[in-house]
Amino acid sequence: MREGLKFIGKDIYLNGEKIKIFSGAMHYFRIMPEYWKDRLLKLKNLGLNTVETYMNWGLHQPYENEWDFSGRLDLVKYINLAKELGLNVILRPGPYICSECEFGGLPWWLLKYPMVVRTSDERYLKYAKIYIDKVSELIKPLLYENGGNIIAVQLENEYGAYANDKKYLETLREYYLSNGIKTTLFTSDGITEYMMKNGAIDDVWMTINFRGDVPEMKGLIDKLRPNTPFMVMEYWNGRQMMYNGDSFPRDPELVASRLKEIIDLDGNFNLYMFHGGTNFGFQTGSNYDLGAYVVNFTSYDVDAPLNEAGNPTEKYYAEQRVIYNALNKPIPERLKEIEFASYGKAKLVGYAPLFNGEQETYRSLTPDSMENFNQGHGLISYKTVIDGAGTGKLCLSPHDRARIFVNGKHVATVDREDGERASVEITANGKTELEIIVEEYGRIKFADNIADHKGLVNNITFCSKNLLNWEITCQKLENIEEFIFEKENEYLDKPVAIKYEIEIDKVQDTFIKPIGFSRGNVWINGFNIGRHFDCGNQKTLYVPAPLLKKGLNEIIVTDNSNDNKEKEVIFQSTHELYGKGKFRHIVD
Repeated sequence: MREGLKFIGKDIYLNGEKIKIFSGAMHYFRIMPEYWKDRLLKLKNLGLNTVETYMNWGLHQPYENEWDFSGRLDLVKYINLAKELGLNVILRPGPYICSECEFGGLPWWLLKYPMVVRTSDERYLKYAKIYIDKVSELIKPLLYENGGNIIAVQLENEYGAYANDKKYLETLREYYLSNGIKTTLFTSDGITEYMMKNGAIDDVWMTINFRGDVPEMKGLIDKLRPNTPFMVMEYWNGRQMMYNGDSFPRDPELVASRLKEIIDLDGNFNLYMFHGGTNFGFQTGSNYDLGAYVVNFTSYDVDAPLNEAGNPTEKYYAEQRVIYNALNKPIPERLKEIEFASYGKAKLVGYAPLFNGEQETYRSLTPDSMENFNQGHGLISYKTVIDGAGTGKLCLSPHDRARIFVNGKHVATVDREDGERASVEITANGKTELEIIVEEYGRIKFADNIADHKGLVNNITFCSKNLLNWEITCQKLENIEEFIFEKENEYLDKPVAIKYEIEIDKVQDTFIKPIGFSRGNVWINGFNIGRHFDCGNQKTLYVPAPLLKKGLNEIIVTDNSNDNKEKEVIFQSTHELYGKGKFRHIVD
């Protein structure tokens, strides 16, 4: 049997041979499987010997009794392909991963149950153990010591930024050990001593995540674990991108110079990210950033060395020079770039209302959250009758955007961006029907408030009186391609799905630009490529060629507001992604 990672002082050995870990982060679930090999070869061409990937529990277990490891979720196939290409793997299964994924990669259905996630609460550990048992079953044959290429497995992610429950981390370790996962386990945290201490446990490799001062961060590791190899598990060479925020690339030379510092200080590293890919479907997370509720891009380009569509950037070549110089190897020639198609304007086919009478409907005393009606994503409608006359304040807490209708007429829209509790003046006259349609934008992915229920949370009042007895309808958007589309748009102000078609002679990667829409999602030939927003810098969505076909292609775009703006769908050869937003992030 081969010998896995061993540490002698600050040196790392694999199967008895001293090594350095030069790794790049690239997540299988954010890339079409047809492109895994291309992206992995480009990772290797950068000079890296290891690929790091998260697992996303929420994608692998979309409902409590369902598992999915097929297609772009085929973890085993991805890891075996990396092995064929001569790459080792660092695996970060979670249970929590952050990674700008909704709910930090936890499955939404956990929120149906009373529990404290990411703690030693037995109600949470029950489900975490089921997940880790499944993970262990998959990865045990793939461990380096068992003939595979997984050299390290993470216990949890940046736990010190969330809590200080060491018993939780120790329990996760026992789960892995009891399943025969005896490879090197590690934690990763940053960037303060408090976070590092509370996110780590004894006898588990402590690694660090950061962007800035390299000597300072190495000094922190040296202080806390004097005989630990210096491993930067996340060298943040880019940054997350949010609809409300600025999206500007970091200086490639600055990023490369800090990478050189890590190497010169005898460090090991993992570039976060090497290649980001795309937050397909409802995968995007949200957060509170600089005091505002913000939503992450569908694009997970994150200013990585290899951009969302698989082309190298100047950062790629700047980091490549540093790595090859450190390896004392000649720098390879520049890579051939991918070309993109411009197919033009898609043809309008028809319209279909989202709430068409075929959805699940419930009666509830209170306006409960989506999760309690077994709904993870999409839209949800709340209806009640106000019996009486008068004008007053309607107060509600929408997660995340609520459109308010009185007797079928749209009267107001309130957005969580503007605060957790909103008030709108409405008028009731006799028996008045009140409907509130709520859109969700992805659950909070980081820090202490990740238990982020969707729909209407807390009570709803009118004139300071509780409104009770609701009819609740769930629009999950799981079978949208089965809707019946009609020629005329008879659904103004109500959520609608709009169908388009386009004829293609030659299949290539491209970018789709919805024009005149509010917010919603885009499906290409039945595949949900992600959210579109009417604000922020992301104007186009990446469409990988494997989603298209020669001949007729079907596009469905949901518009959650459906006003009377002129709408069209364009396929173009350029990505519109960067620019200034509502507030700025740190420049460095």
